[in-house]
Amino acid sequence: MSVRQKAFPVAELLLLLTALIWGGGFIFTNLAILAGLPLSLILTLRFAIPAVMMAVFFRQEMAIATRRDFACGAGAGVILFVAFFLQTYGIKYTTPANSAFLTATNVIMVPFISWLFFRQRPPISAFPLAFTCFIGAVVLAWTPGMGMNFNVGDLLTLFCAFMFACHIAFLGAVSGITSSAAVLSVMQLGVSAVLSFLAFCIIDRASCSWEALREGMLPMLYLSLLSTGLCYFLQNWAQRRVAPAKTAILLSCEGLFGSLLSVLCGYDTPTVTFVVGGAIILLSVVLAQVDWSFLRTKREPEAVSSPGTNRSL
Repeated sequence: MSVRQKAFPVAELLLLLTALIWGGGFIFTNLAILAGLPLSLILTLRFAIPAVMMAVFFRQEMAIATRRDFACGAGAGVILFVAFFLQTYGIKYTTPANSAFLTATNVIMVPFISWLFFRQRPPISAFPLAFTCFIGAVVLAWTPGMGMNFNVGDLLTLFCAFMFACHIAFLGAVSGITSSAAVLSVMQLGVSAVLSFLAFCIIDRASCSWEALREGMLPMLYLSLLSTGLCYFLQNWAQRRVAPAKTAILLSCEGLFGSLLSVLCGYDTPTVTFVVGGAIILLSVVLAQVDWSFLRTKREPEAVSSPGTNRSL
């Protein structure tokens, strides 16, 4: 067994750890909000702290970065800021579990966005899975005896999932034309931090207090150092050692972990619609990562294959 093969279980465990930390991020974002921290300040600290740390760590790569690296990183940063802005404001009006489940739907949206903007046609399976994912969201928002209860927080979170899907598609399009993944990461975090700070100065500066900052410091340390800084590092390291499809499946457990932690912490009650709707969404997300092309592969009759023909199935 090679060294790379021996590293696979460790890499997979690190991806699961990343998904677990991201799942806990929904709880700690909610705790930061309950502490009274302005939403834009939460985003500012979340992005600025790891951006500064990574800029220092990768200062040599930053010094030789090209204009294209900076431009692509800036574009990714704008999209990332909008996605987190919508998610953070959305979680204020919905539950952490709903936010976790609905954010996970971005995996279903990625193929369609890549098709629309980058002319990469999605597989046929993406269409029924997108429909089942929509059904899961409807079930999740359904309250027995009351009907649909799809509030503004759920709607903002769905838009957030769309922006995360745009972010993934954008990174997939520019990854081949940029020279440094480190510069791309630093730039997108830095641009997101700057935009978040501008939003804080315009919207929330008057609502900030030292007491809220003190009470919300622990959640902010989790979000900035673990959920953003550490997880970016773990994901980049592990994805070099695990196949992309398996990586997406492991990271999609973020929604499951976030929902379970939300129930354990008392933020959500495991109702029938909660369990069924969440299960449909998670199943759709996982099935979206399966390569279904093997169903269309037909083996040629043995009679027509000549002796000595070497065919791969």
